[in-house]
Amino acid sequence: MRKNYRFKDGSLVFAGSLLSNIAVLFLISMITYLFINYLGYSSSEIYSNIWYIYLNSILCELGFFLLFIIYNKKNKIDYFEASRLKIKFDKKIVFAVIGLAFLVFFVSLNFTGMFNVWASSISSLSTSGSVPLDNFGQLLLSIIVFAIVPAVCEELVFRGIIYNSLRRKFGAGLSIAISAIIFMIIHFSIYQTVHQLILGLVLGCLVYFTGSIVYGIIFHFVNNLLVLLLSYFSSVGAFFSFSNFGVLEVVITTLIFAIGVLLTTLFFVFLNKYTKKHRNYLNLEKDSMVIESKDKDENAEAVRTRTTDISCMVLTMVVCVILWLFNSFGG
Repeated sequence: MRKNYRFKDGSLVFAGSLLSNIAVLFLISMITYLFINYLGYSSSEIYSNIWYIYLNSILCELGFFLLFIIYNKKNKIDYFEASRLKIKFDKKIVFAVIGLAFLVFFVSLNFTGMFNVWASSISSLSTSGSVPLDNFGQLLLSIIVFAIVPAVCEELVFRGIIYNSLRRKFGAGLSIAISAIIFMIIHFSIYQTVHQLILGLVLGCLVYFTGSIVYGIIFHFVNNLLVLLLSYFSSVGAFFSFSNFGVLEVVITTLIFAIGVLLTTLFFVFLNKYTKKHRNYLNLEKDSMVIESKDKDENAEAVRTRTTDISCMVLTMVVCVILWLFNSFGG
């Protein structure tokens, strides 16, 4: 069995994740049409119903998970090895990652809110799609649906396959950036732009510096958990976030975010030093790892294949951006 992903794998899985989202969107639209036209519900009742929101999320994540499993099985890939699920657990890194999740979440909270205030003035996309957490039971169910499931399913696809396939063709920095942008636009929401981009960049760095997506799954889970807890304890949210953004609030928000970027950078500097000491233990890749180099002796078929793979990824990216723009400004 193959123990690594190629650039072609990332391109096809990216296209597959787009098609998966479109399929889920179509299915949800059919279900909504059924309830509105045959069962007499209003559109507002459907879109605000918590079970509708749960169904939407579960179907999206299930699509990612099935894509991951089916693609690896069909192509006979050892996904446990190739996606870097294999790990020698390090408790120090686990606690450090949890701390990083708290840091990134709270220093970016107001910055994300500031962007969304601006976005709400230019976007037709409603912000009413948040989950109403009215009781503890809903909170627990939401933790499963919106914290645990996305952390696993999304990391398997976006860092497990897409990042690792990019990493074999490009340098670490470019691979992290591209995978973060893909992760951002595939959510098709202007209000998640800053949050998902920050999340994608940090998650990519975690995979690179730890050699495993497991630590990324932990970070992703904690981040989503904090979002839910802040929503559940809404009175606490007022303490951490501004209700409006004047000049003073903008300055404070930017300063806090800048400090957060500095602290996050220092975190990865120390993590890099720590993991370099344990490189054999953690089975980390070499810094200069670029496997799929441009060999001058490649035959014409290989060149055409590589061009097709790049075209597939670029085309999928363009379609995602168009859908992102339509959903944000023309929906």
